[in-house]
Amino acid sequence: MLWPKIGTMILLGVTTTPAVLQAMQPVTATQKQFAPVVINRLEVYQHPSGLFSLEVPAGWTFQDSSQPDEVINSWTDANINAVIVIDIFETEENLSSQELRQRLRELIGELFGSEPQFQIVDQSPQADGSVRVSWSYLVRVADGSGILQGRSLIEQRSNKIVILSIAYPEAQEAQLADVFNRIIASRRINTSVSVGQD
Repeated sequence: MLWPKIGTMILLGVTTTPAVLQAMQPVTATQKQFAPVVINRLEVYQHPSGLFSLEVPAGWTFQDSSQPDEVINSWTDANINAVIVIDIFETEENLSSQELRQRLRELIGELFGSEPQFQIVDQSPQADGSVRVSWSYLVRVADGSGILQGRSLIEQRSNKIVILSIAYPEAQEAQLADVFNRIIASRRINTSVSVGQD
């Protein structure tokens, strides 16, 4: 267990498979290639409690998998080839950047480490104080296959741990990198709002 709540990340109610693992595996392939991830425009999502806001692609499917003490929201494109997941919970620990990085690496390894061609790479320290890693693995769909590219960040804001992850087909990196960078930069966390507060 990484810490008390993180083991519940993205659980789908009565199912035992983490939705982050399920959602981050592309399921649609045509002519041995993943269908294009379409982002026409971004719109601001504001959590009902005011806990956070985030720019997300308009028209993507929203899912709320929150627990009483953990906010878990995700968005997937029409073909389920890309996903954005944000997870926020509270802790009494005051964690260093090194501790945050280690726990994020452990979490990603726990979720995806057994996947073929799994890799995880640390990114350089970020000016905003967040800790980021990139990761990837091979996904086979129907008669095709491709590399799923992921980016995850973790940060502590006051007593809140924030984990934001984005995954998409690596072959579409050139078309998607800028907009996903904008999404990551758009996050706003209201530390005065308690997790679980309506």
